[in-house]
Amino acid sequence: MKNERRQNFRIEWKSPASIDLGEGTERLNCVVKNLSNGGARIACHEALPDQFILRLTPGRGRPRSCRVAWRRGEEVGVQFVDILPPDGPSVRSRVAEVVR
Repeated sequence: MKNERRQNFRIEWKSPASIDLGEGTERLNCVVKNLSNGGARIACHEALPDQFILRLTPGRGRPRSCRVAWRRGEEVGVQFVDILPPDGPSVRSRVAEVVR
């Protein structure tokens, strides 16, 4: 069995999103491949800086400040810099709300 290093439950997401680089720049389109309370795996055709704001599709979560943890081709793994508090809504509960 593979050694799992993740600290948070992760779900397959495959949802369109955008990346905000700030300072009046145009947002970049991307796809969030999976998501957890602590981070995400994102696919983007553009080169991304080490930090940016991830904006999920409206109604699917608030903008999240991200720091790149790893890069593999067009995919990046990010950590959320503004992690939700432990008593905040979990990914599981937010997904349940979206699915309803």
